[in-house]
Amino acid sequence: MTRKSLLLLSALLFCSALGLRGQSVSFIITGTVIDSADGTPLAMATVFAQDLKDSVVIADVVTDTKGHFIMRDIPTDREKIGLGITLIGYASYYRIIHTPKATSVDLGHIFLTRNSKGRTPSLKARRPPH
Repeated sequence: MTRKSLLLLSALLFCSALGLRGQSVSFIITGTVIDSADGTPLAMATVFAQDLKDSVVIADVVTDTKGHFIMRDIPTDREKIGLGITLIGYASYYRIIHTPKATSVDLGHIFLTRNSKGRTPSLKARRPPH
């Protein structure tokens, strides 16, 4: 091969590698966060997805004025992920979600309960499962 051919081949391989990197398989999680006492939508709640192995947050969003959220680009390379929702004045919400075969998961309405003692929630660390 000539030097020019080698250079051209290297450039093509580099460009194709960049293209494949941007095509990772992912899905979307949607839902609406609601006050369980009066049914009003909760704005500004933090919604996060985390890896169950090491508790690393892989995506996070904040609910809009109607309590709705759309979390995009959740990687499907995990069998399950943790989904948490926090908002000052409300009890935290946490559940395990199995990674879908589909491209999206709609969680529907998620109800948060007000803290009965008026305290702000404290952050508690979880040890990754072994």
